[in-house]
Amino acid sequence: MKRDLEFIRKTYFESKAKRRQFKYFHENMVSFANSKKDNISDTLPALEIGCGVTPMKDNYPEIISSDIEETPVVDMVIDAINLPFDDNALKTIYAINCFHHISSKRKFIDESSRVLNEKGKLIMLEPSFSLLSFFLYPFLFRNESYNIFSSIDELDTFDPMKGANQAASYICFKKHPEFFLRNSDLKVSKIFHCKNSFAYILSGGINFPELLPYKYISKIMNMNLIGDLFSLHWIIVLEKRNN
Repeated sequence: MKRDLEFIRKTYFESKAKRRQFKYFHENMVSFANSKKDNISDTLPALEIGCGVTPMKDNYPEIISSDIEETPVVDMVIDAINLPFDDNALKTIYAINCFHHISSKRKFIDESSRVLNEKGKLIMLEPSFSLLSFFLYPFLFRNESYNIFSSIDELDTFDPMKGANQAASYICFKKHPEFFLRNSDLKVSKIFHCKNSFAYILSGGINFPELLPYKYISKIMNMNLIGDLFSLHWIIVLEKRNN
């Protein structure tokens, strides 16, 4: 069944609680990109892949939004494993909840490394590995799994909306980073557990209805309840090995 992206976008944009969760993600991701020591030219663009209906350009208009399919907010329709950019053309690539959907994770890493400037970064938000994730994600989506025991080769998908393993980032960047990135110019430089998990659940995220009004949800944003145990998302930062 084809998703009604216009309706999903409208529902998202009209919900202060939902927009606040993604603003939290966007702000943290951009903060990891904007390190003063990088000294990257401001003339180089930043790209978001898999923007869906919650593009980072809602909060940071300079970021190019892209997706594998046409959406109400997309600037470019592209495949993440075949990026239409020259070598060293980008300063940052952002990806929110899409790494586990990408058909070939290794090809995506190779392409990201190719198009990123020597000081560039690949910054991804993905389902985290935590106690809360372990008990919630296996039952959240009918067409997706959360299997921490899958091999890297089992992570490739053939349909962007079916068969994705939500534990892909754990397997690639936490469990087997040396093996997964062994022939890559990229390395993991940071993994940050987001602290908005309970607010995110109550907001309904992008796929479910809000469970409480925003005035209550806003009060529990950034609750520091041992984030590594109770996070639902983490931000993974990759940078070139020469940094």
